[in-house]
Amino acid sequence: MSPKDQAAIKFGGDGKPILYTLSGSTGQGHETVFPEIVAPVLGIAAEQVTLRASDTLGPPLVASGTIGSRSTLMQGSAFFAGAREVVRKGLALAAEELEVADADVEFTEGEYPIRGMDLRVKLLDLARKYAGRQPHPFDTIEEAATARAYPSGAHVAEVEVDPDTGETEVLSYVAVDDCGRVINQVLLEGQLHEGIAQGAGQMLGENCIYDRASGQLLNGSFIDYFMPRADMMGTPRLVDRSIPSPINLLGAKGAGEAGTTASIATLMNAFADALRPARVHHVDMPLTPNRVWEANRCLHAAEIPYVFRNLGVRNWPWQALDRTLSDTMSSYWLNFAASGDPNEAGLPAWPVFDAQSPSTMCFGDSTAVGPVPDREKLEFWEAFYARERRRPNPE
Repeated sequence: MSPKDQAAIKFGGDGKPILYTLSGSTGQGHETVFPEIVAPVLGIAAEQVTLRASDTLGPPLVASGTIGSRSTLMQGSAFFAGAREVVRKGLALAAEELEVADADVEFTEGEYPIRGMDLRVKLLDLARKYAGRQPHPFDTIEEAATARAYPSGAHVAEVEVDPDTGETEVLSYVAVDDCGRVINQVLLEGQLHEGIAQGAGQMLGENCIYDRASGQLLNGSFIDYFMPRADMMGTPRLVDRSIPSPINLLGAKGAGEAGTTASIATLMNAFADALRPARVHHVDMPLTPNRVWEANRCLHAAEIPYVFRNLGVRNWPWQALDRTLSDTMSSYWLNFAASGDPNEAGLPAWPVFDAQSPSTMCFGDSTAVGPVPDREKLEFWEAFYARERRRPNPE
């Protein structure tokens, strides 16, 4: 990491500024943001400013490039300082042009007027006058010392899961972010949208699949690889809670990774909460429909024997647990979570085992032992539910 970031402002033959940076854009919109930083300082339109990134014909510069959401923070601050230095250099040139003392000239809205008079000269006119001189008197290289800024935020998601199919849906997503001083609201929101979508893609589908025998990547093209798409989730609602950073000239903070960093945890926690009524406490990313469905289906086969062991049932062939029972239990707990009424949920069958032959065990009301009152059934399954809620998932 370079100890500083340099940026250069040079003036071409038409008198318009050209910005040079080592921070190359990969979709962040540097071609828009950096001119928008420089242009207001010079009092000109952003369309009159050109950006050139990593130009081998440009001036030699030192910088760390585009990493870690630092371009506006570092390169932007260097350009801001450079633009102010251009304005300062122009004071002497304007005074010479207007034939007055330097102290009699000020700068406002792209022009150098004489204090208290209507005589003035435009910055771009001065730049054109000196075009062709090498170096141009306005040419400037400025730098920003490496610094850190700490953006923050809070994201909330509302999601739904269909336990029968494993299908997932993001109903709404709200993001409140502090990205420091905002230079361009549209680009900021675009980066947040992209970051949230990228996090959702990683959480819901993105996965590298390899052939077990050869190690060959099987989904190495966009034809086969899961891609996050616009219809995967609705448009996130963004709330700007920006507080300028005190450690750089612009008050900027990072924004490029805010969406991705927050959305993975936000969505995973939301889906974990949605799956909790079904007693699914762990599913690895990505949450594909098959993984969610399998976790819900297989949960009971893993947990029910564990609980019965702790309730005193011994010597039963657990590996033979009937999957039908597992499905019945799954339906019961989902209905119980939805209604809150165990009677409406449909009580599971009563576990019956023969004390003389503890290895034989069945589920259902046994005429041999007589009907079991619903109250006792309910007490048994409430104990079942209380035990599994207090413990971690069985290994």
